[in-house]
Amino acid sequence: MAPGQAPAVALQPTAVPSATTHLATKHTLEDLVNELTSAQPSDRRRAIWELAQRGHSGTVQSLANGLLTADSQEKSLILAALTEISSRGLKPLHQALALALQDPSPEVRKNAIRDLSRLYDNLIQLSHLVAHATEDPHPDVQDTAQSALEQLNQLRPPPLSHRLSSPSVPQIPI
Repeated sequence: MAPGQAPAVALQPTAVPSATTHLATKHTLEDLVNELTSAQPSDRRRAIWELAQRGHSGTVQSLANGLLTADSQEKSLILAALTEISSRGLKPLHQALALALQDPSPEVRKNAIRDLSRLYDNLIQLSHLVAHATEDPHPDVQDTAQSALEQLNQLRPPPLSHRLSSPSVPQIPI
């Protein structure tokens, strides 16, 4: 692990399925969402893990609601699950925005920029919280926050003079 990076949270079930049991087909999404409020921590953790594996965006709110009552291990699992589900959803969005930013229609490009700005605004709001975390009493939190801020600072566009000297619009890989 590099300095300043948070350890990855492994999404592992608390019980290993037998060769004859396949967890992914054992429960419906509704069953798994209901298990998020189970009295048994092992059931909750298994449900979180399974929901992350399925990556269904319809479970995001239920997982997020679980943060209110979860213990620290479950909160870490929930955040990892939400990140997994969200990253799956962001890939098609990234592709769509990249295509739209290169579209021949100025209206489509303008709308893509507007939509990308909305995403960026959400990121800025969270970055303020990350900035506060650089003063956290725990050194690992400080280091991770500092590393995250360095990555977020890379989002800044190149200086305008550099952009003006570019002969054409660069193609964005998708």
